[in-house]
Amino acid sequence: MKIIDRSFNLRGKHVTVMGFGTKNGGSGTIEFLHNKGAEITVTDLLTEAYFGNELDIHRGKIQNLRFGYHDINDFISADLIIKNEGIKRNNEFISAALEHGIPVETPAGLFSILCNQPYIGITGTKGKTFTTELTAHILNYCGIHSIAAGNNCVNPLRCLNSDLFTVLELSSWQLHEFALHEKSPHIACWLNFFNDHMNYYDSIDEYFFDKKAITVNQNKNDIFILPFDEVTIGNVKTKAEKYFFSSNPLNTEKIPQGIIIKNNKFYFKKDITFMEVLNISELPECISEKHFKDLIAAALCCSILSGADPEKAGHAVCSFKGVAHRYEKLREKNGILFINDSAATTPQSVLLALESLNSFPAILICGGGNSKNLDLSIIIESICKKIEMLILFENDSTSEIILDMIKTTSFKNIVKVQSMDQAVISAYSYLLKYKRGTVILSPSCAGSPFFTDIYERGNLFKNSIINLY
Repeated sequence: MKIIDRSFNLRGKHVTVMGFGTKNGGSGTIEFLHNKGAEITVTDLLTEAYFGNELDIHRGKIQNLRFGYHDINDFISADLIIKNEGIKRNNEFISAALEHGIPVETPAGLFSILCNQPYIGITGTKGKTFTTELTAHILNYCGIHSIAAGNNCVNPLRCLNSDLFTVLELSSWQLHEFALHEKSPHIACWLNFFNDHMNYYDSIDEYFFDKKAITVNQNKNDIFILPFDEVTIGNVKTKAEKYFFSSNPLNTEKIPQGIIIKNNKFYFKKDITFMEVLNISELPECISEKHFKDLIAAALCCSILSGADPEKAGHAVCSFKGVAHRYEKLREKNGILFINDSAATTPQSVLLALESLNSFPAILICGGGNSKNLDLSIIIESICKKIEMLILFENDSTSEIILDMIKTTSFKNIVKVQSMDQAVISAYSYLLKYKRGTVILSPSCAGSPFFTDIYERGNLFKNSIINLY
């Protein structure tokens, strides 16, 4: 398979961008190509009307636009294809390009070969966005001017030739491209690993293979940050120096170096030295739940090893406001708390959310998207123990799977709705009689096809709360 290297000159080259994208990904690629003097063709299966102002901003930089279809000639006559990372290389149009000897790249792949500065790469099945945003926040607070990019919808190509230090959120699909170029970040952080994306991968081993690209091409001068208790991650071969993180106080003496918790405080441990970083009691309420602590520990480790002062890093965490759609506490209305956890796209994420609930009775809004072929049965017992009412969506595949499973239990308080407005109104009306409780949106599935994506789902939840009578 032909791939490009740093010597590849884009000036005057015909480049096909496959997927303009709905989250500014295509915009960053077009800016990059335009600045390099390339002739740009953009092709997307969505119609032109879908993109609105975002497309208008870049229209003058694009030589050819194809919307609503792909033209095979754009793929077999180009000098280079840049595809969205989520498009498989066995896609019929990508396969045709490869058969004609045309190199196929992605924004992440290009970044991996063109970036000549140290940067942080963060991956994990869940918690990537939170940890990436918190790390960048800490670094900026400490005077290390940084940008969070990658899978958080900021195209990594925007970070090239920038004075900003890059903190890159890396999905398994992006790491697949890193592996093709035999690249890994200087500081690599792997948060956790469990089953996900089984509608994309043929096996969990294939998913793991892509994930481990975060470290397999590191050298002895690089740093690998990993969870102390994750044996699967710990067994991955790496040449990098290992640092660990853990929020389990029992690991305090076991961890050789990294971030640990001792006496209800975060410490940075190096050899036999302990540097106090943060008292847990000082954490803001929005990130004080148990399941955030490992992510905070990972972000602190990334930041301190990038040059942040430990004490200032702790102060920075206290000023962090959290990340939208990640166990986001929205507001209380008549004693009822609403939590937006729309980014909980796996059963394991829902379990963590339900374990963190402390205001009852609780109502769970679940489903509304593709289950990704994951095992939803693991959330049923927790629903039966923690939840008073379960709200599911009509004409939704994930909701139907959950409904079939929960019918085998004694749990009966189930409501099916057609929209997010109906879900929020039903939950709020039910809890009004108690004048207390929690309504949590924690779906256990992707956002599409029932919603556009997890962001639309979460924003609809927020808007429905605002519109409550």
